[in-house]
Amino acid sequence: MSTFSPEVRQQVWQESGGLCERKHPDGRRCLAPGMEFHHLVPKRMGGRKGEVKKWVDSAKNCMLVCLHCHRTEPFWNEDARELAKVARGWTAEDHRLAREIG
Repeated sequence: MSTFSPEVRQQVWQESGGLCERKHPDGRRCLAPGMEFHHLVPKRMGGRKGEVKKWVDSAKNCMLVCLHCHRTEPFWNEDARELAKVARGWTAEDHRLAREIG
C-alpha cells in the first residue's frame, strides 16, 4: 500500500502524464502506463519523523512506474536512481534530506 497522500499521487500522475517515469540507461523513457508509485529513497532507510518524514512521502521522492519497471531488478541501480532524481527535479535540499535518511 502506498504511503503517498492522494494529493501527492495526483500531482505525480499529472506531471508524468500517467506514464512510467523510468528512464533506461540510454536515456529513453519507458512510457508504459504507470501503475504504481515508488519511493526513490526507500522509507525503510529511515525518515520516520519531522522534516525528513514529510519529505520522504513528498512528490520529490515519488515517481510513477509501470508494473514491469517496478519489478525489474536492474531498475534500481544507482544510475537509474540518479536519472529519476533529475526527472523529479531534485535540489540540493532534496539531496541533503536523502543523506539524513540513509
